[in-house]
Amino acid sequence: MSKIKKNYLVSKRNVLNEFRSNNMTLQELRLFSIYLSKINSRDISTRIVSFTIKEFRAIMDFTREIKIEYIKSVARSLLSKSVEVPTERGGYEWFQLFKRCKVDIDDDEEWYFEIDAHDDALPLMFDFKNNFFKYRLWNVLGLTSSNQIRMYEILKQYEKKGYRVLSVEDLRQLLGIGKKEYPRIGDFKRCVLDVCQQALAENTDIKFTYEPYGKRGRGGKILALKFYIKKNTDYTDPLSLDRFIQLNDEVEDDENVIDGEVVAAVEETEILAPASVRQDKTDSDVIQYAKAKRIAASLFDQYAERKPVKADVLKVQGYLSPLDGSIEALDRQGLLEYAFEAAVNAGAGVKWNYISGIMRRLRERGIATRKAAEEFDEQREADADKKNERQPKKEKSSNRFINFEQRHYDFAAIERAAIERLHNDAN
Repeated sequence: MSKIKKNYLVSKRNVLNEFRSNNMTLQELRLFSIYLSKINSRDISTRIVSFTIKEFRAIMDFTREIKIEYIKSVARSLLSKSVEVPTERGGYEWFQLFKRCKVDIDDDEEWYFEIDAHDDALPLMFDFKNNFFKYRLWNVLGLTSSNQIRMYEILKQYEKKGYRVLSVEDLRQLLGIGKKEYPRIGDFKRCVLDVCQQALAENTDIKFTYEPYGKRGRGGKILALKFYIKKNTDYTDPLSLDRFIQLNDEVEDDENVIDGEVVAAVEETEILAPASVRQDKTDSDVIQYAKAKRIAASLFDQYAERKPVKADVLKVQGYLSPLDGSIEALDRQGLLEYAFEAAVNAGAGVKWNYISGIMRRLRERGIATRKAAEEFDEQREADADKKNERQPKKEKSSNRFINFEQRHYDFAAIERAAIERLHNDAN
């Protein structure tokens, strides 16, 4: 079974994010996010997810041992959770998210947790190409309440738009807060909204402010809120930290790299990289190849269904070579991660021709960081939305055939008239 990693990507359909209160606990929401991060939403055969209890404890930074009885209770509770999804005609339907959980001991005598999605829930988790949002798993693992996780997802879905308007009643339902909890808006703001605001600012990649919105109810009662959502530039990105450690860690000798392989790696890297980045064949080449091997392993583990081969490592090494003095190592790796993610999201998979095209377009546009690439995508989507809004509606075609309306005939009346005419003719 593959390990859980904090930089795994969670892809979640909007409709799944809009489900009403099902009273999921903090640990249940965390397990659900881990499940979504470990499946491949384009491959329904990955619906069964397994991980050891030891891994779960490590990724959650738990200092105490997790009792199996506790995991069993979480599993039983998770199986009882249902979602309420609106239908096209304005109604609702309910079904369970998961149909089977298993807590058992593997061949290495390690306790593990296995979970399988319910058949009715599969369309919400697999084979979707639009109307979804993404986030890195680590964003929700540092949050300490179910309210905080739900608030993050509710707002993350609208990050590109920059704001979201919600009635207080809808927000309470989305957060899973009962009618008798925090009935006064002041308590709701102080105990829920302000706490979530601080938690997201300290632990996630977004932050928000909010204000009353629209008309008020009797006695000035606040009925709706408008949330302003921004990228959080003040948080410490664990991915950047991982990359820093990866690039600056003390590199041990790689037993799998012999002198001949290193020479071949350097020679092919010179072909892949621009002439301005070619370097002398020194001992540093061994270190660079080892680093590229690590990064390739991480990229393919996250985005591909296979392990990288030597040719993949060489290509990664070529792209990690400095294109000019202005692009730091972390930025080059960030751009390569962006290209891998963009290729997979486009349905192309990990194909180097496609990835190379993305990297080339980034270079042509002068984009030197992953953040700049994502901002470019957001601006392009915003421009497309504005263009669609300005697009005039097509007038009804003047073609008479296209606008032809089906005529309805009373065949019984026609038959009676025909018989009557024949009768008259006979007389």
